[in-house]
This record gives sequence, C-alpha cells and structure tokens, in this order.
Amino acid sequence: MEYITLGNTGLKVSRLGFGCMTFNTVEQAIDLLERARDYGCNFFDNAEMYGKPRGNAERLFGLAFEILQRKDPIKWRRSDLVITTKIFANQYVGENELGCSRKHIIEGLDASLKRLKLKYVDVVYAHRNDVITPLEEQVRAFTDLIRSGKA
Repeated sequence: MEYITLGNTGLKVSRLGFGCMTFNTVEQAIDLLERARDYGCNFFDNAEMYGKPRGNAERLFGLAFEILQRKDPIKWRRSDLVITTKIFANQYVGENELGCSRKHIIEGLDASLKRLKLKYVDVVYAHRNDVITPLEEQVRAFTDLIRSGKA
C-alpha cells in the first residue's frame, strides 16, 4: 500500500481509505476491516449518519475494533491507525440535532466517540456545508474539540 500525507496534518494515511458506511453486522465489520488492514489500509472513515438507524455503522465499528484489538493488538494498535468521523445529522434529527451548530458539533462528537468506543478521533469534520451556522462558529467549535483532545 502506498501512504500519503493527509493535507498538512502530518498524518500518514493509506492512499485508499476504508469507508465504514455499509456495516450491517459485527461479523461483517470484522471481516471487512480485517481485509482492508491486511492490504495495508490504516485510514478508516466514519460518520454519525452512517447506518440504519443513523450511527449504527459507528457502533458496529466500535464493537469490531475492540474485538480486533484483542485478537491482534499489534496489527490494530491505535497509534498506527487514522480514524475519522463526520458531523452533520445524528439518528434523531431533532431541531438541534442537524447541522453544524456549536451545540451539535460538540454533542455529535461526544455521541460518536461513545459509539466508536474511542477516547478521540484523529480527524473530525463537517459532513456537509451548513448554510445556517456561520463558518466562524463552526471553526471555533471544531477548534475547541481539538484543544480538548477529542480530535
């Protein structure tokens, strides 16, 4: 596998990343993640809206990742992987559960981390543009998450 630098982050990621949006069962997630890792993939992308219901793909990733780490802690060491997630719409989609308001960015990542069973993600970003929330407000919220060690 060829590795490249992810933007100007300093992170080295496999040229091919693995999108986790299609997980339906823990067994399927384990099988697909193992295959991707066997080929050298170290970049795993999630989102709070992936799966049915929304967020289920993150939940399945978290369960599978725990199992894979127990099975082979060297191959699945957290320090060699780049795990990302995206924020925009959670499973409920109430009035404040959609978009990139400060409230939703912070609560959305907290919920994602719980589903992923992680203390932090390497990169968190907006899944799509939020035309209602000023960009400065979004940037401040993401910056606060980075400073808090959650991303």
